[in-house]
Amino acid sequence: MKEQITEAILDFIADDVTFGDNFAIAIDRNDGTAELIDIDAPGYDPDDDPRDVYPAMDLVRMSATEPGTWEPDPEAITEIINIK
Repeated sequence: MKEQITEAILDFIADDVTFGDNFAIAIDRNDGTAELIDIDAPGYDPDDDPRDVYPAMDLVRMSATEPGTWEPDPEAITEIINIK
């Protein structure tokens, strides 16, 4: 699951101008999948989504080696993976 979350975060980082702060990572623990979703999309209701949803910005950090760029935050990703 860590790989799917990291891939979704990398997609978010690749085009963060388009995606913006209204995007989140939806994790389906039963299927072991994660996807980037727009929580402000018409018709989306977080109360009807059975997946665990986390703001994408909570799963990134500033790069220490490339100032001004984002990278996946492995500690934050591990933390949400360990939530039962």
